[in-house]
Amino acid sequence: MKKPYDKPRKFERFKAKVDVISKIESEPKTFQTRDISEGGLCLLTETPPFVGEILTLVIYLDSDSKIDTKAEVVWRHQGVGCGLRFFKLTARERESLHKYLQKVSTTKED
Repeated sequence: MKKPYDKPRKFERFKAKVDVISKIESEPKTFQTRDISEGGLCLLTETPPFVGEILTLVIYLDSDSKIDTKAEVVWRHQGVGCGLRFFKLTARERESLHKYLQKVSTTKED
């Protein structure tokens, strides 16, 4: 029996450890990603937010590029992290993300 997560991904994932600032508990904190794609990212945190929560993120792609956006929690694993799906990325943010992913494309994750 196929599970919902068995279907092919819409976007390729790339291993990338970038800093992300988000207010998950009471104050903004800095987190790291495990991987990132044009559709979202995996955020590493011991206490992930709940599925369905909307987070405001500042994603630091590199020293001269950052993205301010919102993302929805689509999965979570206590003690590991959560999967976030971007929404409302501007054309400029999409372009910045696309350029960044081209740089890291040599470390594509299966």
